[in-house]
Amino acid sequence: MKKQIIIITCDENAAVYHMEQIQSLFRDKVVVTSSTVRRTLELGIGDADLYCITTDALEQLPDLQKRLPEGAETVSFSVTFSQDMVFRLNSVPSGTTALFVNLSEKMSQECITSLNQLGVNHIRFIPYYPGADEALSRQATLAVTPGEQRYVPASIPRIIDLGQRKIDCGTVVEVLLKLKFYDMLEDPQIKAYFSSIVSNSYSFDELFGR
Repeated sequence: MKKQIIIITCDENAAVYHMEQIQSLFRDKVVVTSSTVRRTLELGIGDADLYCITTDALEQLPDLQKRLPEGAETVSFSVTFSQDMVFRLNSVPSGTTALFVNLSEKMSQECITSLNQLGVNHIRFIPYYPGADEALSRQATLAVTPGEQRYVPASIPRIIDLGQRKIDCGTVVEVLLKLKFYDMLEDPQIKAYFSSIVSNSYSFDELFGR
């Protein structure tokens, strides 16, 4: 019988994207549906074998456990940048100042910190988000964004849209473990996915070792 997974995020576009990503990775072993914080608050949450929720969505649903069926399995999932995304940024000249455009100041700053940890330190990023001071846009001629072009100021002539970030390797392994899909750790498609994701995480190595 196929396992049922529900993805919960803050943003509808992200929910659909991650739903399709998980469905593609686990193929005919699962049926994946998506939801948002707002929909969960308004309509409740359905039954599933596993609930995957982003960290920012979890902050907005502090009583999530009370809303879930008793004994429900959950994974708080994280996203990161792929090798291809980092490669594109490495082509930007050193010393460039760029807006990093995302849904909120916190999310923009988290992305910048993540990129710095992955070795992208040659670009001076300025967090930019809905409600940010428009004067910030005058400091840059380049905007970098993870799929949020709609918030890039019209005055910025060049945009690098990296697209939605990928579910990180540790999260994929955690899902495999929670659903007891142990055989899939050797699946060529899963291995190819791991190879495409940038990881500098010791915790991932520990988790994969399990």
